Amino acid sequence: MINILKVLLLFSVFAFFSCNKKEIEDRSITWGKYTLMEIEANEPVDINLDGVKHTDLKKEIGTLNTCALFLYGNKYPSVDLLWPEPLINQQKLLQELPCHYSEGMKIDYVNVSIQYYVDIKSDTPNRYVLNRGQKIANDASVYTFEYPEKMIVNTDKQVICFETTQTFLTQEGCKSVLLKVRFGLVH
Repeated sequence: MINILKVLLLFSVFAFFSCNKKEIEDRSITWGKYTLMEIEANEPVDINLDGVKHTDLKKEIGTLNTCALFLYGNKYPSVDLLWPEPLINQQKLLQELPCHYSEGMKIDYVNVSIQYYVDIKSDTPNRYVLNRGQKIANDASVYTFEYPEKMIVNTDKQVICFETTQTFLTQEGCKSVLLKVRFGLVH
């Protein structure tokens, strides 16, 4: 009877570890499109110049609702981030911001593509780090968005998170803001 219990116990332990191993193997990165779920600034800011400050920047910049992150798993993995950049007075995109806001100035935000190769490292079975590599297209554009050094992929929750800064033109002048950003996989 004791031998039967030992065999059952040993079988249970073996089955438990086999399931965990399979779960770990199944937690790989999902390539594809991710949409913005959340963006929080470290301090309230009035970007749309309506006199109301928010830390939730989706309330300040409408085009954040259409930005996206594409994760490509080709021979050389890369990220294509569609992110809003300011267009001032319908002039050229990706120009240096003016130092001061002038009354009547029109500021629109247009999503632009920013592409980088990434180096992928796994630090736990369900978490990967995408380290910024070389920019895919080098150009003379001036971005207000600082592309993050690293992005964290949580394969259990199917989200990509990062922290970075972006400079905005406010009524008080240019303001650099720390951003916490979270994208979720589109199913």
